[in-house]
Amino acid sequence: MEDAVSPSEETSKAFFEKGFLAWSRLRAPVSEKPSLPADCLEQVENAFPDHPAFPRQLLVEYSGGSLFANGVSTWDTKTEASSSCLLPSFQLPFRIPVSVSKPTPICVSRDPEPCVPNMCKKDDNHIMILVLAWAYVLSARWAELIPGTKPLEYTSSRAKGLDCIDLLSGQQHVPISVDLGTVGRDAARWWASVLAPQEGWLAAIHAPRQELRSPWSVRLPKPPIFFLSGHLRPSEAPSASSFSPAASFAVAMRYLLEYTTLHGIEDQSRMALATALLLPLANLRDGESRCRLLAFFTTRNYETLCGLGMKPDMEFRHPS
Repeated sequence: MEDAVSPSEETSKAFFEKGFLAWSRLRAPVSEKPSLPADCLEQVENAFPDHPAFPRQLLVEYSGGSLFANGVSTWDTKTEASSSCLLPSFQLPFRIPVSVSKPTPICVSRDPEPCVPNMCKKDDNHIMILVLAWAYVLSARWAELIPGTKPLEYTSSRAKGLDCIDLLSGQQHVPISVDLGTVGRDAARWWASVLAPQEGWLAAIHAPRQELRSPWSVRLPKPPIFFLSGHLRPSEAPSASSFSPAASFAVAMRYLLEYTTLHGIEDQSRMALATALLLPLANLRDGESRCRLLAFFTTRNYETLCGLGMKPDMEFRHPS
């Protein structure tokens, strides 16, 4: 007996054949050219217009060595199904970790990854520099949204400039020059922190038993990787007593935009943002830190970032 639930063997084979042919037609062009379309990341800023955002008065709770935001997702079929398929709405509680116990170590490689296609319009690759800059920008935004955070601050570690000749002596690899163009003293200080050995900035919050960090906190190796080139504006020559407060989210975004405009690498900035958004996932696995490998001359795994998203209605509530 054949019906809509139990089709006959002949009907089943016909559906399987139709599905196989459909997927084969999709697979063929991808196999010949595995890279993503050149314009796929141009939509990243507006990729998820209805994605929920944290409210400004977010309430968090401490549990198991981390801070969490508790929320409720509401699921229904009112806008996605016909009137004949309406189902009762329901709610699901969820928890989002909003802190980590230590920064994500960044491992560095000079070797290109041959299996990853180059989608950049320019051959010179700034991806790693931009990922580190986005990590600061996202942490600065985190510090503005999460209640109880300490003011974001620079550490004593900083990337050096071209005038530090001793930096080049005794190094197994010559540090990479980062051209900032002509910048102000505060912008130069920001880049010196972003590209500093180990940790050049600190975004933290006091928890009941420990100090926790922004999920986008990162730590570079101790040997210097970068040194800064460019020029300070004549009116802003450095002085021994000068002090630069840590850049806010808005100011850091401006510094990042100026750098991408200087080098004409807006497409690389989008790739770097897509990569930086996943840094929190690389931080902890079963309680152990994992390194995120970033190459100087290529990018990794950004192709999987474009199709991820979630679109239920969400609201955050006071933890019970």
